[in-house]
Amino acid sequence: MAVASIGAVASAQGTAPPPCAAASSVAGAECSASAPASAPVDSAQQVVVSGRALDERRDDTASKIVVPHEELQRFGDTNLTDALKRLPGVTVSNTGAISLRGLGSGYTQVLVDGEKMPVGFDIESLSPESVDHIEILRTTTVDLHTDAIAGTINIVLKKNIKNDGHTAKVGVGIARGQAEPNFSWETHEKEGDRSYALALSAGRRNFLVTEEDVQTGTAPSGAPDLMRTDNLRQVGSKATVSVTPSFNLKLHGGDTLSISGSGQASRLFTQSSATSDTTLGDPLTYASNTQRNHNDQGQLSTQTEWLHNFDPDTSLDSKLNFNLTRRNVVFLQKGYTDAATIDLEDRTSSQVGEEGISTVGKLSQRSFDAHTIEFGWDASLNRRQESRVELDTPLPGATVDNSDMTFDARVTRAAIYAQDDWTITNRWSMYLGIRAEFIQTDSAGNQFSHIANREHVLSPVLQTLWKIPGSKNDQIRAALSRTFRAPAIGDLIPRPYTSTNNTPLDPDSQGNPALRPELADGVDFAFEHYGADDSMVSVGGYSRVIHNIIRTDVTLSPDGRWVSSPFNGGMARTSGIELDGKTGVRLFSASAPNLALHANYTRNWSTVDALPSPNNRVAGQIRYSYTVGADYTLSPTWTSGASFTLKAGGDTRKSIHLLDSDSPRRKLDLYTIWSYSSTTKLRLSASDLLHQTEHFGSLYLADDGSTQQVVTAHQWPVLFRATLEMSY
Repeated sequence: MAVASIGAVASAQGTAPPPCAAASSVAGAECSASAPASAPVDSAQQVVVSGRALDERRDDTASKIVVPHEELQRFGDTNLTDALKRLPGVTVSNTGAISLRGLGSGYTQVLVDGEKMPVGFDIESLSPESVDHIEILRTTTVDLHTDAIAGTINIVLKKNIKNDGHTAKVGVGIARGQAEPNFSWETHEKEGDRSYALALSAGRRNFLVTEEDVQTGTAPSGAPDLMRTDNLRQVGSKATVSVTPSFNLKLHGGDTLSISGSGQASRLFTQSSATSDTTLGDPLTYASNTQRNHNDQGQLSTQTEWLHNFDPDTSLDSKLNFNLTRRNVVFLQKGYTDAATIDLEDRTSSQVGEEGISTVGKLSQRSFDAHTIEFGWDASLNRRQESRVELDTPLPGATVDNSDMTFDARVTRAAIYAQDDWTITNRWSMYLGIRAEFIQTDSAGNQFSHIANREHVLSPVLQTLWKIPGSKNDQIRAALSRTFRAPAIGDLIPRPYTSTNNTPLDPDSQGNPALRPELADGVDFAFEHYGADDSMVSVGGYSRVIHNIIRTDVTLSPDGRWVSSPFNGGMARTSGIELDGKTGVRLFSASAPNLALHANYTRNWSTVDALPSPNNRVAGQIRYSYTVGADYTLSPTWTSGASFTLKAGGDTRKSIHLLDSDSPRRKLDLYTIWSYSSTTKLRLSASDLLHQTEHFGSLYLADDGSTQQVVTAHQWPVLFRATLEMSY
């Protein structure tokens, strides 16, 4: 949101201006003049109006946490998801899913430069080097999409050029006994009214997954009727390369033209083998199988922005965005019977293409220094085409089940909004906004008829900031909002995806064209205290009432196969508390080590009205998580730090018949930076040093008995990573 600058320098002739005449802010600025207004001042004297620098988290009426580039690269992470896991309230799953307030599965909105990325966008291909900063919004604002029940994470790429320069980084990590190289280079130059920047990065990661899977079953009488043990080993690698260019030009009359882009390419290869040993009950159709997966993906996005100032108080900011995604996947699978006879040889190839174009703009008007009013629009059209061909090799005694599926989906969005930043007093400000959004999804395929979904959502948002009288450091925030979660395209398409060994815990999956968006009414609040040397503490909470919650259940189809499908399942409620803070030890003792401490903690509760207790929670919600960290500056040339994160486990009832379980996950990361000179640094780091063994699984309960699965997965740390950074 717009905030007036704090701090000014003025010269006076004769008498000084009244205190604070040259400084203002949405929340009110503290400033002081060098002499009282009534005191005579020498004609050559300069009057300095002083004040602290703008802090968006502290001063902006709309609640926002801004994480700068320097903090993102502190641990030498080679992909962005590793850096995100340490941020306040953010959790990252083993599959790379990013969530706020413990809510995954699409409840958290992830944007790049304020725009939605196409389905399947590979955020891991974004290097921390290409990111200027990250914004965490626990309550949305209407100039962004309100498809954000848990909140919004906005990744802002580097655009604005401040100084000329070049930076190169080369590094290597050692994980699972293999080398993981990475390289990045960026350049930025500014000449007169023109500036440009270019960032390149490339890297490779290796995978090793080993799992033991124990499945047990119980008959209605309580007698055991199943005992099976599976073992899985998967190896693989992922190579990525990305390029992020930007160009800025100041035009005649004060207009600004900015052109930026982002391109990523990745290649993922995995190879796995699984064996099954059934000592009680019916054996699996395929007692062992091998799989190979090749996934090549390319992404391209561009953004053209034009800023026109009609006058000092009125401006028009408009953007035109384009994105393109191509993905080719080849999946090879072989299945064997108990007698080690090959009974399945399958090749599945799929091609996915997605194109999108959008336009975003806003007209801003500052009125009498009390209001900043904006009117804006947001319209987009995205098309997704997919083909999937499955071919079975004819084998003696095997059933051939070939398929050739295609589908085409279009998602059209249109939104208009209005918002007002209102400075009521120097201690009280308010943000008011309303957004009307229309979403239409059209899809058709060669195995299902045309499907059309049309929805509209009206999202009012109110946020307020009140600086407590008599205190310079304490303030209270509160917010009311309506947000939503639209169904993913894949959840709307009624095409089946079949599993190799079909069981209640490994079912086929199929979409539901009748799905409707989830709507959430929410309230947020927080108390914040700001101290010296950037120390702060925030204590807050939230509550959401979710209507039309999307749940998943597993049922037995007429053809005898188990199928998982989503549906709207009534109402849910979720709430929580959020704590985060940071301080320096020297704030309490000048002789203490130069040690900075930071921590955050989130505790979440939820219930789904249609589900029985116990373990009644929104599917996938993490009960609590926290991060504690420290940064120790030993000398001007040596800095070290550590970060410990924990995500709680537990049981979750997904449906009347299905429960999921997960163990706690703990991660410890370390880093050391040696600043050899002002232009050369050596960064040493290690991640996931606890090498934790994880447990997760599912339990299916039915009238004819139960089936339980417990998986033990072994994780592997990055024991060592060294990165040399050079600026020139």
